[in-house]
Amino acid sequence: MSSKLGVENIAHTNGTNAMTISSGGVATFPNAPVGDFISVAQQWRLSTTTNVSTNGDVTANWEANDSSGYGGIGTNLTQSSGIFSFGLTGKYLITFTGRFVIAASDEAVSFSLHITQDNSSYSEVAVVTQGNRGTSGTIVAIGSNSFIFNVTNTSNDKFKFVTSSFAGGSYLTGNTSVQRTGFVVMRLGA
Repeated sequence: MSSKLGVENIAHTNGTNAMTISSGGVATFPNAPVGDFISVAQQWRLSTTTNVSTNGDVTANWEANDSSGYGGIGTNLTQSSGIFSFGLTGKYLITFTGRFVIAASDEAVSFSLHITQDNSSYSEVAVVTQGNRGTSGTIVAIGSNSFIFNVTNTSNDKFKFVTSSFAGGSYLTGNTSVQRTGFVVMRLGA
């Protein structure tokens, strides 16, 4: 490694393919670096309250983030009636958050991520559970979880969200302008 006026050159032993880092910290590559870059990073949310006193799939009120300043990458994620599909194979990190209003009668409500790899049978792979214990009224609670999904077939590999133990008026909150209940999907690599 040699240094010239605050610029660092990092090179292979024969001096070719040097990466240059300026004194301001900007890296410059003469060739494309080896490895994958994030080609998909998207954020989705519930646009309004859903699943009031309902246990089952969260099928309605999903929207891609469209707030001012949002900076998603790629557009390959699609959904139909709450079933999300991928446009590219790869390894995807799915991080989801549930914001609940929990009725006094509900001690443990759940919001969970389910995946399929055969476009038919779904399995729960991550869950957020919150409860209302010891209060006489409703409470608001938030929880998050994540899962890395190895998507090998875009026709068969899909995901959805499911609520359970929602009785007595518990529900998921949503908002068309603010992220409350929703998720981020990021493609980590091939």
